[in-house]
Amino acid sequence: MQAKRASYSHLPSWLLILIVAAGYFLLAKLSLLLSFESFNATPVWPPSGFAFAMILVFGYRVAPGILLGAFAANLVVFDAYQATSLPAAILISFIISIGNTGAALAGHYLLKRMIPGTDDNNYFRRVAHIFKFSLTTLLMCLVSSLVGATAVFIGNIISQSQYSTTWLTWWLGDVSRILLFTPFLLIWLNYFRAMPARTIVARKPSITMIRSLSLLVLAILTAGIVFDNWFFNPSIFRWAFWILPVIVWAAARFSQHETVTAIVISSIIAIWGTINNHGPFSTAPLNESLLIVQSFISIIVITALTLNASILERNQTEEALRAASDQLEDRVKERTAELEERNLFIETLFDTVEDLMAVFDTKGNYLSVNKKFESIYKMNREDIIGKNVLELFPAVKTSGLYDNLQKAIGGEVVHSLAYRSVISNRYFENYFIPLKNNMQEVHSVLVIGHDNTPVMEAAEKIDDINTKLNEAQRLAHIGSWQWDIVRNHISWSDELYRIFGVNADEFEANYESYLQFIHPDDKDLVNKIIQGVYASREPFDFYHRMIRPDGKQRTIHGRGEIIVNDKDEAIAMAGTAQDVTEIKLAEEEIKQMANELLRYNKELEQINKELESFTFVASHDLQEPLRKIRTFLTLIAEKELSSLSDISKDYLTRTIRSSERMQQLIIDLLAYSRTTGSEEHFKRTDLNEILQHVKNELREMIEEKKADIESDRLPTLNVIPFQFQQLFTNLLSNSIKFSKPGIHPHILIKHEIVDGSAIDGEKGSSGKKYNSISITDNGIGFETKYNQKVFGLFQRLNSRKSYGGTGIGLSICKKIVENHGGIIIAYGERDKGTTIQIYIPESM
Repeated sequence: MQAKRASYSHLPSWLLILIVAAGYFLLAKLSLLLSFESFNATPVWPPSGFAFAMILVFGYRVAPGILLGAFAANLVVFDAYQATSLPAAILISFIISIGNTGAALAGHYLLKRMIPGTDDNNYFRRVAHIFKFSLTTLLMCLVSSLVGATAVFIGNIISQSQYSTTWLTWWLGDVSRILLFTPFLLIWLNYFRAMPARTIVARKPSITMIRSLSLLVLAILTAGIVFDNWFFNPSIFRWAFWILPVIVWAAARFSQHETVTAIVISSIIAIWGTINNHGPFSTAPLNESLLIVQSFISIIVITALTLNASILERNQTEEALRAASDQLEDRVKERTAELEERNLFIETLFDTVEDLMAVFDTKGNYLSVNKKFESIYKMNREDIIGKNVLELFPAVKTSGLYDNLQKAIGGEVVHSLAYRSVISNRYFENYFIPLKNNMQEVHSVLVIGHDNTPVMEAAEKIDDINTKLNEAQRLAHIGSWQWDIVRNHISWSDELYRIFGVNADEFEANYESYLQFIHPDDKDLVNKIIQGVYASREPFDFYHRMIRPDGKQRTIHGRGEIIVNDKDEAIAMAGTAQDVTEIKLAEEEIKQMANELLRYNKELEQINKELESFTFVASHDLQEPLRKIRTFLTLIAEKELSSLSDISKDYLTRTIRSSERMQQLIIDLLAYSRTTGSEEHFKRTDLNEILQHVKNELREMIEEKKADIESDRLPTLNVIPFQFQQLFTNLLSNSIKFSKPGIHPHILIKHEIVDGSAIDGEKGSSGKKYNSISITDNGIGFETKYNQKVFGLFQRLNSRKSYGGTGIGLSICKKIVENHGGIIIAYGERDKGTTIQIYIPESM
């Protein structure tokens, strides 16, 4: 709001107050010349409109000017007419000026509440705003009229019989002048303020001037004829409504500033004619006639502004509709082009895929086929489309393809893994996909057939080979057995005898003798599984323990299945037994090692937590006595320095510097410990925002060194924001700190996406994408042989006297980058600057 007012005037407040006071006073003096009923109550009061306009434009700061102008005008009138004593005149004038100022302030408050957000003070573009402005005018004028009439009545300037007439004259005078002059002033102020930005109307300036002059001339002539009896005085022009066509024409065809100008001119002529006892309102007493004129003018103003605003709103609505129509038309064109492009893409895709594709309607008629279909069935597309599938291929009627097609027409998605075509005798993997409309009604079916004949033929050969291979694998190095249930005879392979540690000549293989080798704790399990096979007819697979004749315990993995005849009667059982003792022992050892590793991990986590707690507590506990040391040393330096010898002063200075370095070392150690095992969560972060935040924090350092920092657009990554802020802070502060004397630091930050194979030293994963962020400066640099050494803890390459620091900063940077799964490399050359290269993987 203040910015808008500043565009109107740059005058100092005291000068603006004097100008407003002078304007109010002059307008008041002119208006009081028309006070016929009471010397200080006139039906024509432009100062009210002027005061309200000034308050709205310049705000509350001009209120003293209104108060001063109203006070001066009333005091001069009272003194000129000797209406009362000077002290009484001063008091009454002050009360009236308060009422006039209060009315303007009340109007400002009400209007800003009724029509908020109108910063340019043009309240006349909308019909609703005009009525709210009119209501505000009616209410605010009650303040000045009541205060003014009551003040002059109490001061015995008017009698009780004159009170109502004075109040009504006062109120109508204020209302009519606000409704006329306030819009006039505000609209013209906005017109002049907007002149440089207005779009030039596409018509000749001469035509525009002629139209405007025509309006003004017509308004003057009509008002003069109707209200002042110009040229002739026929009775037909004795009616005030003759002015309405001109005002309506102005409101309908001209801009607001032209319309209000025509009304003001007509109003001035109407007032002049009425004073001279001319026009339709001159039949009543002069004061009453002027009140009627003001009421008529107020109605004309509201009507004209309302008509103008309604036409403006209509034009804006039409323009918005035209713009929306144009946008819709453009969108339709864009959508049509998109659909055409999409259809072309679908048609191209439909014809170029290597799978057979066809579209059927719900009656089984072909709607479309692709080129692969034509190639497989040796038919042209024109001979297929529109034909029924049973008409072209009758054999399909009894095949699974036709049944699946009917299911898809019913809305079911069908996948046929291996279908042998009755037409081409080839294997197809078919998909039947129902296509539905917005009502979820099936209107067609897409059939996709993938020719997998070579795969199926190969699978048949593989199945045959696998059968023989599985049999061989079951017998190779694994003991096999067969049990003839009918004859209760068991035959073992040689490998199985070796597994059980017996000789074939000395051992009779049967179920009872087999159970003798089973570990006592596993006999019930083995017997239960074997007996259960009779009922389930399912293969079995289990582990059990056995004890060999030499007393050694072994673990056996047994597999087997039951063989039944055509009557589903169990006639035999066959299986294998594999000695998996070593495997089980290895599994147990691995399990124990895993448990030990888990225990060690837990212990290590506890140690890390204790170490982190120790580091944090130690750092904080060390800082407290160190702060006291620094405090006392500083007090000695401030209060006792003059009494110390030069050697003591040197010792004191060194001690203070050492304590400062120790405190910085503790802070850096604490920061380093925080980067190790931070519990802060990763989140998507814009690195540009972090960089800007760091630059703001380092602003004093940057301005002191006059550093220039250039940066590419950085990415948004999944990082720990706090740690990345610390990373940028350390790197930028190093580049500024280690600058060459007399040369302004120049820092260049670049970003690109690289493959892991492009990272020096084969540190990156090939095929994995990394965000490469490089920070290059023109500082003092360092020897190339220290490229990796710079990241060591407490590592310094320069003297502490020339460049401060603890040597931990780059160690923190390295730990932060490693926390994000990244890589950090330093490149330096003495007196030629440093480049810190950071690689952060795109996905972690």
